[in-house]
Amino acid sequence: MHKTHKIWKGIDIICLLSLPLLAMLISFALHANTFLSLILFYLPLLLYFSYRTRKAILKTTIFASLLSFAFAFIFDYPAYIDNAWYVPTIFPLRIYGKVAIEDIMWIFLFSYTIVIFYEHFVDKAKHTILEGKIKYGMLLVIVLFILFLLLYLLIPTLLVIHFYYFWLGMIFIFLPVLAMLSYYRQLISGFFITSSYFFAHSLLYEITALKLNQWSFPGTDYIGWVQLFGVRLPFEEFFFFIVIAAMSILTYFEFFDVKKIK
Repeated sequence: MHKTHKIWKGIDIICLLSLPLLAMLISFALHANTFLSLILFYLPLLLYFSYRTRKAILKTTIFASLLSFAFAFIFDYPAYIDNAWYVPTIFPLRIYGKVAIEDIMWIFLFSYTIVIFYEHFVDKAKHTILEGKIKYGMLLVIVLFILFLLLYLLIPTLLVIHFYYFWLGMIFIFLPVLAMLSYYRQLISGFFITSSYFFAHSLLYEITALKLNQWSFPGTDYIGWVQLFGVRLPFEEFFFFIVIAAMSILTYFEFFDVKKIK
């Protein structure tokens, strides 16, 4: 049993190190579009660690679906209005005429992969989906969606928010992480382990995507720019997506799902 455990741990490490690099190499070799690179960078990791952590599949799927709905149908539209980012699409339609279908795919695959990694390597607690606070998360998303639709249909000018990426990142990414880790310091090590890996993973993916024109940042409402490895991206993208996005995903996961957070 101990030998089998060591073998599986070795396979885990090989997958973690090799799959993102293979995704990067194949993306460049095929000059992949956004859709294909999303599949390459996330699906193999997602499938492998889902197999390794099968008990977490249902709640991870529900959580990632909730998050992807909120992102695509509530928070993404003002970003396109402010030109915070732009994603080309292979699909014949866009949500609200603006948001790429690939955005829904990305947040689902991204959040699912982060949570399944966390469940496999860090969080061994047994959680029962919907018995914790996830129902409140669902209610919150429904309320926010209704408010968004009212603004979209009745007062669309209120959805024009300058420096939207900065405010989105501060209010819904940075501050929740800061509050969670300030109050529940026992989560810091697990969050750090997970975010360290996804820092490297997201950096590889960002470099690949920008070099292949899979997305761009056409706006001017950024607080600064970062240049690295031959690509240029807004500071907001570097900090909120590459540095702390994984911690943000886990913050919402812990708050809305896990019963041990009282």
